[in-house]
Amino acid sequence: MDERSEIRFTGVDMSTIMFNMDNGRDMDELKEFILSQPEAYEIKIGDRAFRRPGDPPLEEVIGRLRRDKEKGDDAGSEEGDGHVKEEL
Repeated sequence: MDERSEIRFTGVDMSTIMFNMDNGRDMDELKEFILSQPEAYEIKIGDRAFRRPGDPPLEEVIGRLRRDKEKGDDAGSEEGDGHVKEEL
């Protein structure tokens, strides 16, 4: 008997792909495959999020990147003497 599973992928937005599987028994294999891809950071199945061992939650990484960007934006708006640059 052929034990192929059908998986349907749908693009949700630039950073999210949703998938549906006919055979839930293959979920662990799909999860391992997705996390082995360098482009994938996290996979959510139901309410649970899975990442590579040692990786922080995605929300934490995004928050850190936003804070770093804000710090960079703030630092770039001041001259060496502490005065704010003005653009015309």
